[in-house]
Parts: sequence; C-alpha cells; structure tokens
Amino acid sequence: MTIQEIKKSAKLNLKGCYIKTASSSLLYFIIIMVLTYLLNIISLKLENHTAILTIIQAIFGIISLVLSYGLISNVLALSQGETKSITKFVDNTILNFGNYIKIILQVLIRVFIPLFIFFLCIFYFIGTFIASVNNTNFLCFYADLLPLAIALCIIGFCVFIYFLLKYVLTAYIYNSNKKLTSKEVVQKSAELMKGQKLNYICLILSFFGWILLTALILYILSYFVDAAWLTPVVIVFYTLLRPYIIESESIFFESLGDKEEEKK
Repeated sequence: MTIQEIKKSAKLNLKGCYIKTASSSLLYFIIIMVLTYLLNIISLKLENHTAILTIIQAIFGIISLVLSYGLISNVLALSQGETKSITKFVDNTILNFGNYIKIILQVLIRVFIPLFIFFLCIFYFIGTFIASVNNTNFLCFYADLLPLAIALCIIGFCVFIYFLLKYVLTAYIYNSNKKLTSKEVVQKSAELMKGQKLNYICLILSFFGWILLTALILYILSYFVDAAWLTPVVIVFYTLLRPYIIESESIFFESLGDKEEEKK
C-alpha cells in the first residue's frame, strides 16, 4: 500500500469514532502530564541523589511507554467497534502490564549497545565543544576535532534509530496476537521491518505538515497571548493527531503482514 492509501484507510477506520479516540488520547496526555509533574517534584527533592533519581526517571519512562501500548490497543479497539470506552486503555495497561514490560525490556536489551554508543558520542561532543569554546585541550577532548565529534553524533544517532526502527511495530503485533511471547513479538517486528524502515520513516514524515501548521499557529498566537496559554493548542494538536498516526501505523503493520502471507 502507498502512504496515501494507508492514510485514506486510516481516515475511514476513524470515521464515526474520532471524538472517542481523541478523548482517549487526551486522557492519556493528561496522565502523562500528571506523571511529569510528579517527577519534577521528586527531582527537586532528590536533586542531590543522582543515582536514585536516575532510577526513578527510568521507571517513569517505562510507565509512560506501557501506557502508550495501552493507548494504541484502545484506539484500535474503538476504531474497530470492539469497545466504546475511552478509558479502556487504563484497564488494558493494568491487565497487560507484565507483558508490556517484558516487550519493552526485550527492545531495550536489543538497542542497548547502539544507545550506549550514541550516549558516548554525545559525551564526546560535549567535551569537545567545551574544549572548542575555551580554546583548550583536556583529556581526550581536542578543540580541532569538533567537526569529527559532530559527525560521530550524527552517525551514532542514525545507527540507534536504525536499530530502534526494527521494533516500532511491537505494540501492534502484541495487540493482534496476545498469545505471542515477548521474544516472539520483537522478533516478528524485526522480521516485518526488514526493508521497510524507509517506508515507515516516509509514513511518519507525511504527518510533518500538521506539525508545521501547528508550529505556525503557535508562532502567530505567541504575539497575542502569553506562552502559558499556548499549552491547550499543543494538547488539542496531540489529541487529534495521535489516533490518526496510530491507525496509520496499524494499517502499515497489516499491509506488511499481508505481504508476508503472500510470500508463504
């Protein structure tokens, strides 16, 4: 399927249930904002306990990912008429919490080395940038090697994204067959994404026009209202666009599954 066909099918699937899917997305966004607020409070209290704070931030990050899995499941259930509840994703998250965690951990294990290398590249860039600003060399950071540090960051980022793209379909695969183990889910995602990474990137970039439109609206509004009042615009944008992206990704996954069946 072409990107246009995928997005057209997504619009048809969301017809008649867009308000419910957007409401579910809004509820998810509110929960994430509350979690972020709590994390900020905890961060202030534990600012001198870096190790503990890092662990707590990692836990909050995993919880956010788990909730996103639940949201995907709920949006698809709403679009397919399997449920009418906009809060069902909370139930899905609780019921499948253990399995979601296992899948996320499987993904993290597989992208750990590329992620670690990327962080090293960032660390090297920061050190080299400081050396360049101060026009001094220290340890392994040389001011003249700033272009190399930038190149390494870009390469490290691209490598990390390449590995991460292998597992973007895990939530959809698990939602389609909850009998699969976490290992089978990530393996199937990697198999389906072979030769499809660029197509997926193009699909996501096709929504970039909406992002530019929102950015333009925010830019214009910033001249008339305080920045704090722009938050509702961001929330509305997120809640309206997220179901559209989820449905498009689901159809993308289904089209890859159909191709796999044809090969067999």
